[in-house]
This record gives sequence, structure tokens and C-alpha cells, in this order.
Amino acid sequence: QIDPSNTTVIRGLGLTYIFLHQYDKALETYQKLLVQLEKSDLLSYNEMHRIGYAFWMKGFKEKANYYFEKQIKLSTQGIDLQRINNPFFHYDLAGVYAFLGEKENAYEQLNLFMNTIKWKHSWIIILIQNDPLFDRLRSEPRFQAILNEIISEHQAEHDRVSKWLKNQKIM
Repeated sequence: QIDPSNTTVIRGLGLTYIFLHQYDKALETYQKLLVQLEKSDLLSYNEMHRIGYAFWMKGFKEKANYYFEKQIKLSTQGIDLQRINNPFFHYDLAGVYAFLGEKENAYEQLNLFMNTIKWKHSWIIILIQNDPLFDRLRSEPRFQAILNEIISEHQAEHDRVSKWLKNQKIM
């Protein structure tokens, strides 16, 4: 049982269904999210493109484009206003642009994401490696170079922390 008012859980569940290619369930879950967002007058900065993707995969291209455009607008506003320090605005834009075939915009936003995000956590690597929005770019050398840079930075930080822990005799 999931509390239908818990938007954090609903968001995670919707993304999980997308990654599992269960688009019916993703769309159903995201529609519940939209209801909760409307009820609570909340704004979701990071799900509109996922909702668009779910609609696209179910054949509702016009509806999908509406949500892709909404994500572009929200992310661009967030970046322009700089009121919310969220490097994922760049990631989300990159995903939308990649999916829509706007490769140069996608790479520009991915590079901005790389320069904005402080820590390259393993979950970020897993996300980028598997995010279906980047399927069109995944095999391209530029995309692989960005991915390899993230992996390299993550490994360097991991090694630095491991060394510190050993020096402190914690590990």
C-alpha cells in the first residue's frame, strides 16, 4: 500500500516503472502524481519529462510533447532565476533534448550538469548509464566521454576517501 499523498514515493515508483519498461504502470502512477500536485498546489521540477516519456511510449505524442515543453520551461526558469540550486535542471534539459534529437543542446546541458554537480555519486552513474531519455546518444563517443569522466571523478573521490579512512585507521 502506498500513501497516495506521498509524492516522493509516487515519483520514485513512476521512475522505477519507466526503467522496467512498464509504461502502463508508469503512466498510471504519474497520473496519480499529477492529481496530488494539483491538490497540494505543488510544482514538480523534475518529473514533467518523465511523464512526457511515459505518454510518448504509450503513443500519446501530443500529450508527451506538452510535458516535454513544460519540463524545458520549468528547468530553464529554474536556471535563469537561480533561486533553486539544482544541477538537475541541466540534467533534465539534457534528457529532453536528447530524446527529441536536439543533440547539441543535450551535450551542452550535460556538460553544464557535469560542471555544476559537486559529487559524482554512483547512483548518478547508474542513472546516466540507464536513463532511456539518452538512448539516442548512448553509443556516441561524446556521450561515452562524458560518462567516462563522471566515472573517473567518482573513482578518484572514492580512492581519496578510502585513503583518508585508511590513514585514520578507520578502515
